Amino acid sequence: MTLPDLNDDVLREILDLLPSLKDISLVNGRLRALAIPQLFKKVAVRGPKGHPQGLRPGNWNITYSAITSLSNNPVILSSIKMLKFEMFDDGDFINMYDLVGFLGKLSKLKGLTLCIPAPHLIALQAAFNELEFYAPLALSNVTTLVTYPSAASLVDRFPNLEVVSLIRSFYYPECTGDQAHAMFKSLGTRTNQLKQLEASFLYWSVPEILDLAEAVPQIERLNMGCRGRDYSTDMAAIMAILGSKFKYLKRLDITRASDLRLGFDGWPFCGNAFHGPNGHELMKSLQRAEEKAEREAARLAFGGIGSLEVLWIGDHVVARKLEGKDDVGFELTKDRALVRDTLSW
Repeated sequence: MTLPDLNDDVLREILDLLPSLKDISLVNGRLRALAIPQLFKKVAVRGPKGHPQGLRPGNWNITYSAITSLSNNPVILSSIKMLKFEMFDDGDFINMYDLVGFLGKLSKLKGLTLCIPAPHLIALQAAFNELEFYAPLALSNVTTLVTYPSAASLVDRFPNLEVVSLIRSFYYPECTGDQAHAMFKSLGTRTNQLKQLEASFLYWSVPEILDLAEAVPQIERLNMGCRGRDYSTDMAAIMAILGSKFKYLKRLDITRASDLRLGFDGWPFCGNAFHGPNGHELMKSLQRAEEKAEREAARLAFGGIGSLEVLWIGDHVVARKLEGKDDVGFELTKDRALVRDTLSW
């Protein structure tokens, strides 16, 4: 029996098990047609790696040519479930109508990464407004949005969002308190179903946490890491506020122990610090201080947030609440092989 002898359902089962479909999709038209839903499940449109400082306007023209080609194939349009659009040109005015029109045709789209520099957001919103005036865009299936903080107002375009990730970028400097207030207000406008939020670009002052709580008190998972910087508020106060305002919070991601102001200031920049006569003792002392800070962070988190089940500290330390423990019982695991899951792809 050869491949042509198999019916389409069996071939689809086989294709689902293959790690790559590009080569087999070139064998014949039948296999390509069967492979398209998997080939175009994830589509990424982005600028060349290593050159984020700006693309020539011509790159946008190439992008729109690709969008036009995809738009002319209904099978591909119905196959795209995750789209990443990431361009960096911050020059002249760019026409966004083709992009918004393309988004409106993706009836099966579930996850969207939309990273566009702030100078083009006005044009993007204008395109949304004008096209929606003539006909509603089919964006109600989108449940996950990854974008820049400056584009947080885009959540109004996706009424059924469950997950929002606001990521830092070359184009988005530190977020001020007023900007954070406006951003969280936008999140709370039409995101009653929001369950998960990633916002790891703030210093997390008390007003910012309270603004977030007022906007989306129902979230179950919150990433408030701020790598390389201290929080504006001490850990005890942060955990107490989170516990009093977020009654459904099950998972919390915070920054690494050296940025928590819990008695551990971090490791030396150079490993030569451990090569002296007291190097081994210094390493052991820092290890103890780091673990003590991590355990203190977990104690404060589980003690302050009654609903909390999982706490990530940085990327390689996770604490889980122990079954049957009412207060602060937890198990802490530290392993460089651990990989903290994030939304960006």
